[in-house]
Amino acid sequence: MIWALCSFAEEPILVGVLEQPQSCFEKKEISARVLFHKEGNKWNALGVSGSNKPSTHWEINSIRWTIAFDGKNLGTVQIEDPSINTKFINDWYYRRDKLHVINKASTPPKIDNKSKSFSGWCSTPDFRPLVILSMKNFKDPDMWKPFEPGDSYKQRLYPFLRVAIGRLNLVRCLQEPTYHSVPYDFKPLEAVLYKCYRSSKGKELISIGLDIQKINCDGPITPEWSRKGFLLNKENVDFIGREMELIGAGDYDNDGNSELLFWHSGYNQDGYILIYNDFRESAKYVWGYH
Repeated sequence: MIWALCSFAEEPILVGVLEQPQSCFEKKEISARVLFHKEGNKWNALGVSGSNKPSTHWEINSIRWTIAFDGKNLGTVQIEDPSINTKFINDWYYRRDKLHVINKASTPPKIDNKSKSFSGWCSTPDFRPLVILSMKNFKDPDMWKPFEPGDSYKQRLYPFLRVAIGRLNLVRCLQEPTYHSVPYDFKPLEAVLYKCYRSSKGKELISIGLDIQKINCDGPITPEWSRKGFLLNKENVDFIGREMELIGAGDYDNDGNSELLFWHSGYNQDGYILIYNDFRESAKYVWGYH
């Protein structure tokens, strides 16, 4: 069995990223990672598992990938598979280590990661990830744009954030009289709003969490303290996930609606999440480190 992408009867609809891969030792060069493909009405994460093991591979280097950002076309790039004959080990290893190199004739754009976003288990990239598409479906019909929410959003989302965290799960540490953990009953205005987005349809994607400076405990940040994502649609509030940062939005399958690609990073886990079908469905491409 070789490392390979699925074979498609028609031109495939694929979504990937240009990224600076996570490294616990030294920064790596920009590489390409092919993440998801559309089959029927479903988006699926690439990899090899169960009955979906491919018998042949798609010629990745024959695709001229479109680079998408903020509903715009930033150009094209060609990528190559340097490990097409490497023997498959498992999904977990495939998704972490299956990287493609940039063709020497291509010079893709780089956007500085000035906000120090998209941090992972090992490092924070110098450049933000960019979406790449096998087809030219770069437009974002829902027009998701950043906006600055006020403190009223903290008040509104307070009860939902408490439910997402859990009643008994949130603790922080005190040093007096002895170092110990205590429950943390936070107030609405102690919540922290991260980068938030609003669509042309009036929907709002709110990223909210707690001030990690108040943990005061040793060890990695626990999921309870991580940022949480909520979708606001008029009076409705839906929890969509945790430890996620939006990379891009676009109508990647040309069905008239935007899909949203997120970076995900948690304890011993990194990867990508694609949310589609008006936030009703998702596909995950994640991996671990130990």
